[in-house]
Amino acid sequence: VGAQGLLFGQDAKFTLAAVRHDLSSRYDASAAPPVAVPADAAIAFDDDNHVGAVVAEASLASRPEGRIQWQVGAFLARTRQGRDGLILLADRPSAPLVREKRRDVLGEGALFGEAIGDLGGGWSLTLGGRLFATRSEASSRAAMTTTGAEATFRDARSYVGFAPKVVMSFAPSAATLIYVQAAEGYRSGGFNTAVIPSQTFDSAGGEPQRQYDGDELWSYEAGAKGAWLDGRLRLRAAAFLASWRNIQSDQLLPSGLPYTANLGDGRNVGLEFEGSYVHEGLRLDASFLLNHPELETVNAAFPGRKDLGLAGVPQGSVSLAANYERPVGEGWRGSLDVRAAYIGRSHLSFDG
Repeated sequence: VGAQGLLFGQDAKFTLAAVRHDLSSRYDASAAPPVAVPADAAIAFDDDNHVGAVVAEASLASRPEGRIQWQVGAFLARTRQGRDGLILLADRPSAPLVREKRRDVLGEGALFGEAIGDLGGGWSLTLGGRLFATRSEASSRAAMTTTGAEATFRDARSYVGFAPKVVMSFAPSAATLIYVQAAEGYRSGGFNTAVIPSQTFDSAGGEPQRQYDGDELWSYEAGAKGAWLDGRLRLRAAAFLASWRNIQSDQLLPSGLPYTANLGDGRNVGLEFEGSYVHEGLRLDASFLLNHPELETVNAAFPGRKDLGLAGVPQGSVSLAANYERPVGEGWRGSLDVRAAYIGRSHLSFDG
């Protein structure tokens, strides 16, 4: 739900949202079952997640006629996640061998603001930032039904930070813009727990650790965009650098069960281009992206992985599209759409 209107003569907006996700997955755990099972038995790992979130945001923005455009606001969110992990014989789903019940609560709050100042001569400066605080709580109870062994865990951690944003732009004409920008993003840390009660967590630099740290991403970009031929032709090109610190990544235990670790620092340097041309019923689109992802420093617990790049980041991609549309009768329109895309290969994860 949302509402918007005028407050103190400025544009005000308020939104309140509730989200619910229920996700169920089953994995084959027969290759390396972490519990004693009959020979050649089919073992499954069931992972059921139930996530509910309530998010509220309020903002106040200046009227468009002012020389300085600004926006301020506040953000609140509370997310609850319940996770049930079970290891069981595939033909006996009602009698799990091991079960973990984990509950997480994440509270987030932020104050944000941004101002765009007209410096004259086509130049403008944008300054903004986000002051945020997070608190994560985790509790877990793992039990092995065959032996009665149990393990419980409960802990919480808080984090406060500031994520800035700076943009300098120059508009030599109403149809052309040149810009440079820098911005920071963040992700909170958390806790590892295990389905197996006997799982140990390292505290001397090895993995898995009981806690993993938050990671941050600084992005730098310089680019230009413009429109020609009365707006029919639009082009945009940019060069960028993304610097990623304390990379969070899901890893696998010898049993095949997952945990989260900080792998090290990485970066990605690239070029991107987008273009479109529209004339009457014809539209043409093209784009390409070149990347050079790499791990710069690697957690000592994961040797030999520096040459793997960044998970899920290909070195290149390109796409082409053409669409033609025209009337074919009273109240009817026909269209022809042709698309082609190529995405280069990449590693699915940081695991060699």
